Amino acid sequence: MFRAKPAATAQDPLEGHSNARITAAIILIILGFLTVGCTEPSDESGFSDPKLPLVRGYRSVDNACELTGESAYTINFLDDSADLVTCPTWHAAVASLIARTDAFVVAQTNGFTLF
Repeated sequence: MFRAKPAATAQDPLEGHSNARITAAIILIILGFLTVGCTEPSDESGFSDPKLPLVRGYRSVDNACELTGESAYTINFLDDSADLVTCPTWHAAVASLIARTDAFVVAQTNGFTLF
């Protein structure tokens, strides 16, 4: 007796690709939602570093150089007899701070100079 093989079903050659694209899109969307809340808010000057708790403008509210508070990073630079001031390293306010005070560099980190 002769047995016929069942006919092979025709499969769309792009079917596997479309499923892979849908899965990749879902994964990217989920990763996007997970990373939305992972950014640090910046301070008012637009500069930010989580190690540097910037308190306020050093000489005035809008000064790019800011009085810096205590953190695990800054604790060794703080002194009762002096202010710890942080400026964006490239900013023109650095030259002004040095010219008007006896400020000297105590550290640099992530584009900031501490005086």
